[in-house]
Amino acid sequence: MAGQSAYTAGSEVLHAYSQSFLQKATIHMGTTSTCLNSRGSTRALRICTVALIVMGCTSTPWGLAAEAEQTSLDFKVSGSQPVGGEGSWDYADYDSVHQRLFVARVGGVLVLDGGTLQPVGTVPALAGTRTHGVTFAPDLGLGLTSNGSDETSTVFNLGTLEPVRRITLGHSPDAIVYDPVSRRGVGLDGDDNVAVPFDPLSGSVSPALALPGSPEGAAADGRGHLYVNLSDRNEVAEIDTRRWALEGHWSIGGGCEEPTPLAIDRGAMRLFIACRSGVLAIVDPVKRALITTVPIGKGADAVAYEPKSRLIFVSCYDGTLTVVEAGSPAKYRVLETIKTAPGARTLALDPVRLRVFLPVADLGPVLPKVGSIPGRPAIVPATFRILTVSRSGLSR
Repeated sequence: MAGQSAYTAGSEVLHAYSQSFLQKATIHMGTTSTCLNSRGSTRALRICTVALIVMGCTSTPWGLAAEAEQTSLDFKVSGSQPVGGEGSWDYADYDSVHQRLFVARVGGVLVLDGGTLQPVGTVPALAGTRTHGVTFAPDLGLGLTSNGSDETSTVFNLGTLEPVRRITLGHSPDAIVYDPVSRRGVGLDGDDNVAVPFDPLSGSVSPALALPGSPEGAAADGRGHLYVNLSDRNEVAEIDTRRWALEGHWSIGGGCEEPTPLAIDRGAMRLFIACRSGVLAIVDPVKRALITTVPIGKGADAVAYEPKSRLIFVSCYDGTLTVVEAGSPAKYRVLETIKTAPGARTLALDPVRLRVFLPVADLGPVLPKVGSIPGRPAIVPATFRILTVSRSGLSR
């Protein structure tokens, strides 16, 4: 009888606790409503309470657990906006303050309205010069371009798009990045294997910093370090941007070959290195160690990270966009792979609306190699367009 009384008392306590617990539990979890409807059964409440506690102790927070298990993000190609024009394209970026999309092309950077994707201006380069990239210095209110054969960077006003100055770098920049600690732009020349720091305000250029390999994508950590992929060595280099000195370089590993684009999670201090061999390598730059890899498409050329959603987007030449979730600093998984279009290799991310823009055009026969420029498919005239990838129900 004593045991039965203890059992009954315990059941009553459990019943009261369960009711309180379940009322506070998120209504997004289908199990909750089932348990609340079982309040006449102590045994059912015990089972449901245990189930809910187990679910609440998983690595996913309340509310997100059910969403992660029961639904997908459902990204899809939601728009295709014709732009036209002749010539190829390269890197793209999105200014979320002014809601503009920037796409590097021959003759300058094309600027499109983020809502309508209609042209609103151009940041010009010299006629015939292929502009490779564009980056932003938001604390200065400036944008910076990398003009390849012209060996210059055009500094322009982010608000008006008016050019401020054209800075001669003495090397042919491909990728370009801005370091907020030194307040310097950095042009990266993959032929001369150098990084060229310059002051966008004064126009002064620092001596080129020799690198031990061919630089591609780069990212600043906001703490005085710049990380640069060395594509021909399958390595990452670290630059001290306070002294403009090479701190070291190390092998990526994990089957990463031709590391090209690079993004950074500054909070967790993780590098996201997309490799053309078909893997995304997650690297701890402090320990200089590989954390893990996840599969992506072939021919990666752009990667972007959005810290609030903890999503990584990788665009590849094979016509795929891979969405990777950063569940924790040590846990990463592929959520979706979206078919885009062959050649849609670069991207720009709208971090506010979680839209991805991909420049692309129809590709023709492969043109012969000219000098050091490898053979590339011809661009079919008037087919240049911008693809928009967004979650289901959202469009541009």
